[in-house]
Amino acid sequence: MGFDLEKTEAGREIAEKYRELGRQQGQQEGMKLGRQESQDEALSLGRQEGHEKGLSQGRLEGHESGRRLGLQEGREEGLVRAMVVALQVRFGDVAGLGALARKLVSDDYKANLERVVNGVTLDELELEQSGEGQR
Repeated sequence: MGFDLEKTEAGREIAEKYRELGRQQGQQEGMKLGRQESQDEALSLGRQEGHEKGLSQGRLEGHESGRRLGLQEGREEGLVRAMVVALQVRFGDVAGLGALARKLVSDDYKANLERVVNGVTLDELELEQSGEGQR
């Protein structure tokens, strides 16, 4: 049975905090993108009334696309921040933790977080991420 960080009180707090931050950032980015697209499209509608149906469909797709993109980016950033916190707790303030966290998240967030919590060394993580430790 694998270790699940969210089964610990500290893990749940960290995970919930960064999930919420990710959601909020994703929503803000999605709304910002959607508002800009709405303003641009509103000007276009005023000039091209004959294309109302096409522009309306484009606006809906633009809002959805912006929302999805913002949510995805917010979620990814939340996972990276959670990994940075876990690395800082384990290793202290070491230069390059942000870049390492990004690589660990992109590879396999849950497995790498479990390894950090279970005591993997910083040297092992850096060696594997540089490609030298992989077969």
